[in-house]
Amino acid sequence: MAEKDLKETLLDALPPVFTRRTAAKLTGGLLAAGTLANLDCRGRGPSGTVRLGRKIAYRREEFVDWLVGRLDRR
Repeated sequence: MAEKDLKETLLDALPPVFTRRTAAKLTGGLLAAGTLANLDCRGRGPSGTVRLGRKIAYRREEFVDWLVGRLDRR
């Protein structure tokens, strides 16, 4: 799948704002919620996070850009 196609597919599939747990489910397990938490703690996670109480969520566009940028293209 080409990068552009993957990006469009993810933008269509993800809701505008979603939690780490949702990200783990919707990426088919590529990223675990705990992995995202660790990356966020180190400042290496997606930008555009929002917090509501103890929950962290991501904005769709920033998350998809971050994820596509991390892909290892072999």
